[in-house]
Amino acid sequence: MIEFAKKMHKSKLAPNTVVYEKGDHDDRFYLIASGSVKLMFHDSQEISFAKIVKGYFGEFELFRDCQRRYTVMTDEEQTVLYSISKEHFIELFVNRDRDFCNEFKEYAYEREKKFRDSLAELQKLI
Repeated sequence: MIEFAKKMHKSKLAPNTVVYEKGDHDDRFYLIASGSVKLMFHDSQEISFAKIVKGYFGEFELFRDCQRRYTVMTDEEQTVLYSISKEHFIELFVNRDRDFCNEFKEYAYEREKKFRDSLAELQKLI
């Protein structure tokens, strides 16, 4: 764990700060130490469709090696994030323990499906 912590970057972000935007090629995995983030859908307006509190985000696109699927923005309070590069994410999570990696990847895909389902339900209402 000490090795993991040494490779992390700490950021203190003001409320309503964009962490990354849909389509970005951001290459980081994020842990929320305090505060929260919201996943945003952009059409003719910005709409929040999910909130993550003291959790993590950004893993799905690292596993899939794809562009960011949603815009992520800090919520109403200051948010402290720790992030790690894709290179170190792969080194620490993927290359070390295949069983853990496969379980984490499966969970990431399930979580992504829930986000997509939430977004689809919201789009029906717009």
